[in-house]
Amino acid sequence: NIMSVVVNVEERDVAAQQSRDAEGLKEKLRLEQETEPCVNKMRQPSHSSLVFLAKVSERAKRFDDMREYVRQIVYLTPDLTSEERNLLAVAYKNSLTMRRHSWQLILKKSRVERGSIEQAGLDHFKELVRREIENICFDIMDLIKNKLLVYSQEEKIDEATVFYLKLMGDYNRYLTELDVSGSQGENRKNVVKYYEEAFELGMSVLKPTDVNLLGLVLNMSVFFYDILNKPDKACLLANRAYDDAISHVDALPAAEQDEANLLLSFLRKNLELWTSNEN
Repeated sequence: NIMSVVVNVEERDVAAQQSRDAEGLKEKLRLEQETEPCVNKMRQPSHSSLVFLAKVSERAKRFDDMREYVRQIVYLTPDLTSEERNLLAVAYKNSLTMRRHSWQLILKKSRVERGSIEQAGLDHFKELVRREIENICFDIMDLIKNKLLVYSQEEKIDEATVFYLKLMGDYNRYLTELDVSGSQGENRKNVVKYYEEAFELGMSVLKPTDVNLLGLVLNMSVFFYDILNKPDKACLLANRAYDDAISHVDALPAAEQDEANLLLSFLRKNLELWTSNEN
């Protein structure tokens, strides 16, 4: 009987503890549910905060961080302002620039060290940089194809559509730099496809002095000349854009005039170089 009493007491204590544990768990879940919105609010900056942080990252030259903030902006809304589109372009281009330089340096060093004991280390380093370049290119192209371009085309925001098509061409072009074999791969076909789509739309909806159009023609003509070895096509594109814009630049606001003049000077220098090479 004494044993039965002890057992009953122990069972009662265990049951009481289990009941207290259950109540404690319910209270913990209740508190988590109440505080979760506050936590999420702290973890998820507002649209304006993300734009601010992207600008600060640009000034601090922390372009990988800037890229992350811009990505979050895109996930909040695909309806980017002109300023936000420029932040997107600056973040990804500068995040990629150092890695593109690294890639070229490693390629040159690999040719010098071919067959040496250092070759294996260089090959590993080269693959590391290749993956980083590919990840950045695929990241921005995914944002454009699945979010930004879909929205701009549905809403018929032609200026934004030209901008995004140009970026698609640019980042496919950067991927062609990884093709050391020189073959005409899928990336090169995509470069032509997106550049030509952007050019066709841009010529129909943008002014000849629009910096997006001039930047597109600059990149497109260089690609045709340097990569596809089509100097006639490159010169035709650059010459047409230059002639169409040069007489209208003075009518632009001062800020736009400076950028347009800079792009036109690049087109003119390329034309001079290309025509002298042909001669």
